[in-house]
Amino acid sequence: MNSFNQFKVNVYRNISEPQHLHTDVELLYIVEGTINVKIKDTVFTLGRDDVMVINSSIQHSIETVEKSIVCSIMYDYQILVHMLKKPNSFFLCNSSVDKTKSYKEIINSCRDIIYQEVTSFKRTDSLKYSMLYKLLDELIEHHMVDDTNTEISENFDADEKLQIIIHYVHTNYQDGISLSDLAKQMYTSTSTLSRLFKKQTGTYFAEYVNQVRTRYAIDELLYTEKNMTKIAMDCGFSNASAFTKVFRDIYNMAPTEYRQKMKGQVEKNTNNIDEDVKKIIQADYKWNETSVDIEPKVVEEIDVKQSSDLKRSWNKLFNVGFIHDILNANVQYHIQYLAKEIGFTYARIFMVFNTKTMVSDGVTVGDYNFDMIFEALDFLVENRITPWLDFTNRPYANVTNSEETAWFEDISIKYKDRRVWENLYKSFFRSLVRRYGEKEVSRWRFEVGMEGVHAAYTNLTDDRKNFGEAFSCISKELKAVAPDAQLGYCTGAGVTGTVDVSDLEKDIAMLYAQENKPDFLSALFFPYMTKHYTVDSVKKTGFVRSADRDFEGHEFEKLYGIMDKLNIPHEKLVVSEWNITVSNQNYLNDSCFRGCVLIRNIVKHAMEAEIFGMWIATDWQCNSYSARRVINGGGGLVSKETIRKPIFYALKMLNRLGSKVIARGDNYIVTRVADDEYQIICFNTVWYNSSYFIDAENQSTVEDAKAYFDPHDNKKLEIKLKGVSENSGYYVKKRTVNQDNGSIIDEWAKFDNDSRLERSDVKFLRDKCVPDLSRTLIKSKGNVLTLNIDLQAEEFCALHIFPEF
Repeated sequence: MNSFNQFKVNVYRNISEPQHLHTDVELLYIVEGTINVKIKDTVFTLGRDDVMVINSSIQHSIETVEKSIVCSIMYDYQILVHMLKKPNSFFLCNSSVDKTKSYKEIINSCRDIIYQEVTSFKRTDSLKYSMLYKLLDELIEHHMVDDTNTEISENFDADEKLQIIIHYVHTNYQDGISLSDLAKQMYTSTSTLSRLFKKQTGTYFAEYVNQVRTRYAIDELLYTEKNMTKIAMDCGFSNASAFTKVFRDIYNMAPTEYRQKMKGQVEKNTNNIDEDVKKIIQADYKWNETSVDIEPKVVEEIDVKQSSDLKRSWNKLFNVGFIHDILNANVQYHIQYLAKEIGFTYARIFMVFNTKTMVSDGVTVGDYNFDMIFEALDFLVENRITPWLDFTNRPYANVTNSEETAWFEDISIKYKDRRVWENLYKSFFRSLVRRYGEKEVSRWRFEVGMEGVHAAYTNLTDDRKNFGEAFSCISKELKAVAPDAQLGYCTGAGVTGTVDVSDLEKDIAMLYAQENKPDFLSALFFPYMTKHYTVDSVKKTGFVRSADRDFEGHEFEKLYGIMDKLNIPHEKLVVSEWNITVSNQNYLNDSCFRGCVLIRNIVKHAMEAEIFGMWIATDWQCNSYSARRVINGGGGLVSKETIRKPIFYALKMLNRLGSKVIARGDNYIVTRVADDEYQIICFNTVWYNSSYFIDAENQSTVEDAKAYFDPHDNKKLEIKLKGVSENSGYYVKKRTVNQDNGSIIDEWAKFDNDSRLERSDVKFLRDKCVPDLSRTLIKSKGNVLTLNIDLQAEEFCALHIFPEF
């Protein structure tokens, strides 16, 4: 579903529409004057500041009683299909007759949307989109009902039944639609349901299905490059000929003609509003762009005399990709750059043994080829970076969303039998010690997991006992040549909703019952939940994004709970991979939001963790044919052009924290660097709205990604440090990252998000994307130093506080 076609906002003077219906849900807001809205046989009179929602496919007409200005906001029904929990849910929103509810929030949202529509101050429509989603959220939360609601009767009435039918069609338009099947589900006859639908809509059911399918086909015609056959199949038609016939019957032209005629008109859909209407709205709805709503001040009083040790988990581990990735000169440059700038300890390498490294043919015992592996390891060792070798199988892929990839390749080695891989590990570990020495190799970490482990471990993924034996064998061979080297077990990609916790507990218990037990447990934190569905009677499992804002905290809780039961110390757990998404085409990866979430996770959830590893180091690790822009939504800390992303600066700020934690809260962490010297990080994490879970993760534009957030959700902090030197001067050096400073997304927008930039333009962006730096002098009152910090949405900043003398 295309984000730009989910809504339509129009402002009309003296609106008049004969009886009609549409699949979209329509909200009417009366700016001025009076109108009559007729729904079936009932006429509602709406005046100034009245609002009314007309549900999908409800026949209605509108006429002006007195000179009117009316705003019409249309929501594509497909949005609601994704959101509605029950198919018979619908809106009851009519301020002209319902005086028991408050419509204040809806009215304010409508006024803001209208003002944006007529003034167009912004370079993009991101702000307007966020307002439209906020309005939809208000409607769903406070003005939606279903059969369990006390506002409607216990029995389904005609409107409810109609909404069930509409929901069914929109949910199943891509597949076979059967009115008889639906009638059975609703415990009625096909003929009764058919008559009801015709009476309520004035349209036969089969005609309505075709209208819905062609409506979705229009989106595909205008917003994709798919051919007619693909569009026909995706929209539920049996073939391209059937699609063309239906389309021509409705629109009097073939779909190819429609695409050619209409596609150029969707680039910029301007709303032609009379100048006098604009003046009325601008005067009446004056919305001060420079004035933002600041939340009530958050005041924190902190005693600087109390403190505890700070664990630095964030700069220990970066994932640098596969062996062949590391041999790329661009990747090597970025590894060196990040090692210098961030100072990480370990470089984690994915799936060390694979077909691209040509280490083994999977058949021959002995005579292995370690040349490519050694070349990559030589590079790391020469740069004083400690290797972390993961042997767990994974596909060589560039993930665009949880269900799709830009490219995918199975590079696992198919071993003939156990002797081949046993001898491979034995030879490899001995070759490592011969090449680098026991002392060096003993500093390294090694890791293997059951999920996706080598296919020829005699079907180990189905046999936990065999995996336990394999793990013990690998551990034994490693410890024989490097006794102090650590071998860990990878628990997989999350606990919450993704695996059976009892099974994971059994796996860990089995491994720790062995003589050669794991030296540590490795977890992958990505915010996803399992989704079970059926395709052609076959049950399948996929993943959907989790809306849990404390996902990482709950992961820690469950894993620590298992470890407590098994008497495993918490310091044995490391997070080897973390990110807000698995997608490498998600512009949130390039946003300030990602930096804020990282800082929040460290402050709120990961203070006990030994290691909290970053997913991938550089966007060169996720290069693809479509990655031709300055930024492409990749998961790296720096872009391919070495433009530092906000998360890069979040890590730099965390690095500056002192060794002692004085206090931490929802929006800050205060640390001591030395006597009477402090480092503080403040952050304002504003979460995405519900539209993020509707759209695909691989957004088509930066504008799409920015529309997920409310830009006015600002915060004001007042931090009082008690116990500082009395009546003394302190310098406050402040580094700030927000939409105005250090944000590649916002700087690139000044170039119209153009992919065809000159080298000098890229260099300018590289130099421009840095935090703001300022310094002020303030004085303590008595032994209290007061700091006032205003934070924009998604802003984070570091404060270095030190005495004047």
